[in-house]
Amino acid sequence: MFVLLKNTESLYSNKYFQKTVKTLLLVLTVISFAFLISYFWKSELSGDDLAYFKTVNVTWSWIINTRYLAWSSRVFIDVLIPFFVDHSLLLKITCIVFLLVSPFILLKLLKGNSLIHLLFCFAVISLLPYYEMKTAGFAATVLNYYFPIVLALFLCAAIYSNCKLNLLLSFVILIIGIFACNHEQCVVVIFTFSVLALIKSRPNLNSIALETLVISILSLVFILMSPGNSVRMSLEMHNWMPEFAEFSVFEKMYMGVTTTFFNLCYHNNLPFVFCLVVLVLCLTNKLRWAITSLIVLSLCQEILRKVFKSTDLLENATWLNSFPSFTVIIFFAYVIALLVIALKLNLSIQNRVVIIVMILLAFALRGVIGLSPTVFASGVRTSIFSQSLFIICAGYALMQSNVNRSKISILLSYFVYVNLHKFILNYISF
Repeated sequence: MFVLLKNTESLYSNKYFQKTVKTLLLVLTVISFAFLISYFWKSELSGDDLAYFKTVNVTWSWIINTRYLAWSSRVFIDVLIPFFVDHSLLLKITCIVFLLVSPFILLKLLKGNSLIHLLFCFAVISLLPYYEMKTAGFAATVLNYYFPIVLALFLCAAIYSNCKLNLLLSFVILIIGIFACNHEQCVVVIFTFSVLALIKSRPNLNSIALETLVISILSLVFILMSPGNSVRMSLEMHNWMPEFAEFSVFEKMYMGVTTTFFNLCYHNNLPFVFCLVVLVLCLTNKLRWAITSLIVLSLCQEILRKVFKSTDLLENATWLNSFPSFTVIIFFAYVIALLVIALKLNLSIQNRVVIIVMILLAFALRGVIGLSPTVFASGVRTSIFSQSLFIICAGYALMQSNVNRSKISILLSYFVYVNLHKFILNYISF
């Protein structure tokens, strides 16, 4: 197989072959988006949408006393959920609009300049973990995760666009920033990339990055000062994991690290695998090495599957004792390999720093969930931002590299197909 892949290198300069693989990617991406549009259109309210937000009467008392002081700092997000629950058709339309607009935002962020770049952006956007957007109820999950992701993409595109800040743009960024930064994971992403943009723009001042930095800092203060977060943590600890109160800091960190590795690198690992394989392609410019890395990861996945299957691993306090600790070595090897490959990419120092920061952020955002007693109760949705960062990171690396477009098309086609297959299986299970 390796020899066969080696002998296909000459194909990539063949115009008919180039056209064929691009057509394949186009067809698969169109099918994927058609399915995603159907998915959003047919999605119905569920979970917290009906159990809580359907019954809510939004008042200042509810916003301040019931939410901010007694439950959560996400009041700017929560205040919109009852509205969209009452207008579910508008929610579906908004999701579809965001779905169709986000590839153009990504194209602007990655500074693409051709139709093939736009196709790549559509393919990358189709890989986002949409199948996890219903875990707390359709409206609740979409507004807490999907909307902030798309709006954060817009803010990052604005930050790196070199646009001149005017009153209208400043107002739009303010509104979008307040909403997106109300999510504690999203605000860290926006803060980080605002700082990077300000450093990059020196000695000149990036006024858009400065505004988003101020918004993110004020949002972090707003989140950290919310009494509702500590109240909710106490209640959730009692309901979900009473033993959490007895855990040491080390045990909480260990739970955060192991659950992060388990969820990102094993259980829902398609975004991580996509990122690593793409970085291998960008480093070597050889499709055969990218496929080899995919095969190696598949073999490791099978080994891990047998290990975890043989253990009594439950998502509760027993996790600390039942998690096979030697697998952490494999997971750390994954992370080190990813960082080393990113460091050795034939890109500018600035681009490599951005890629490395995205990788570290992806793990850190999920890792800190170990400090919460809802580390298991919140389910897979706590990984959505990390998975999205892996996917955007891979897209960024592809757009900055000089890899042959036919190779990119082949690799993207494979992952679009695999993701679509996985999505369909998850969709049918609903």
